Amino acid sequence: MGDYILFTIGIIIVIIAIVIVQKNTSTKTMGEFEDSQNKEMLLLENIDFAENLIRELKEISEDTIKTLDTKTNDIYKMIQILDEKMKEYSMNLNQKENERNNESFVAFSHKRESYNIKEENPTSHQDNDKKKILQLYNQGYTPSQIAKKLDKGIGEVQLICSLKKR
Repeated sequence: MGDYILFTIGIIIVIIAIVIVQKNTSTKTMGEFEDSQNKEMLLLENIDFAENLIRELKEISEDTIKTLDTKTNDIYKMIQILDEKMKEYSMNLNQKENERNNESFVAFSHKRESYNIKEENPTSHQDNDKKKILQLYNQGYTPSQIAKKLDKGIGEVQLICSLKKR
């Protein structure tokens, strides 16, 4: 009977041990379950936050793209305006150059006509020019100063001056 008592006590101890182990396991499993639920909820909250952040970033990028498109179009319009102004400026510049060339041609024509008139009576004008050149040369003017003053070619003045020296 002593063996039965010991055997019964042993079975009771084993049953108690199994109950305690199950209780600890169920408590542990329950704690792990609650932890996993908390982690899952935290993960879902983070996913929602990330989705909202992505939505906001998408809206910001779309606004930025629209703004860039608008600015790009504005820049293209400004470039077109500048191109038109450059064409106008170029045309005005060409027109002014043509006017200057025409004025130069007219002035050249008048000079040529005056030379033609001088050639009609060459001896009297040439003699007067030579006298003026020699007179200024004797006063100490240089050939280039005389040429400017009398509106003559410097070569012509130098020739007359050198002939006078001989």
